[in-house]
Amino acid sequence: MSRHLQPPSSWLNALRQPVPWIALVLLLITVFSTAPRLWFWFALLLIVLLVGWVQALKGDLPRPHDD
Repeated sequence: MSRHLQPPSSWLNALRQPVPWIALVLLLITVFSTAPRLWFWFALLLIVLLVGWVQALKGDLPRPHDD
């Protein structure tokens, strides 16, 4: 019953995609912004999160090339 513990590949693959990193940068910019720029960064963050969510539901995340 000895199984090798393997890291969840879907979780690691998600970190290789640009959407989580773009969302993190936009979130940091939004936190330190003031109005009216705050609303621009917040709207951009919501768009990035929505696109990432739709891609995740469709399962069409681009795969990084294995070199």
